[in-house]
Amino acid sequence: ILILLGDRYETSAAATTAAGATDTVEAQTLTISGSAGATTVSVLDATSAFTIRDQINAVTASTGVSATAATKVQLDTLSADGTVSFTLGDNAGNTSAISATVTTTDLSNLKDAINNTTGTHGVTASVNAGVLTLSNATGKDIAIDNFNHTTDEATIQVHSLDADGAENNTAETLEEGRSDAAHTDSLVAKGYVVFSDDQAFSVKSSVANSAGSIVGV
Repeated sequence: ILILLGDRYETSAAATTAAGATDTVEAQTLTISGSAGATTVSVLDATSAFTIRDQINAVTASTGVSATAATKVQLDTLSADGTVSFTLGDNAGNTSAISATVTTTDLSNLKDAINNTTGTHGVTASVNAGVLTLSNATGKDIAIDNFNHTTDEATIQVHSLDADGAENNTAETLEEGRSDAAHTDSLVAKGYVVFSDDQAFSVKSSVANSAGSIVGV
């Protein structure tokens, strides 16, 4: 679904994808028509919002349309107190091992562990009681791998957020030590792209929203 925000379009691509599931972004061609003209951009399968942003901005002189991107997710509803650990990365090989002792109502130590390694994976964290928000300000993916907890089969929920900070999809549940058809301990969060122009413009995709479009048709 394409959401009109003044002179901006926000993509619907922001989503969390469980490990092994079909990626939310499929190969497609974007047709961009703006104040300076029109052109097309080819988006590859599983492309990050960061890369799409750069592709759009590479042709801004031809279209008048520019783009920004970010990736944001919330982790909440931790099922048990204890020590949480996982590998955090950008889905492009830049990772850090994260570990912290937390409670179901206080994830501050996890926030600190993430922010202490931001220089490696590009993710920053903020916390409000039992809700942890992770952000990549450039739109690179946020990948959480091998979620572990000192309590067997402990869980935490993960939601992707849109540009307004609203939950953009049904929560994925990470479960300690589980990786099978019904459970997962890893996921990748995709970001969103916001297109803008100082005049009327349009962005259309060659594939339907249900088939992995970032904007719909």
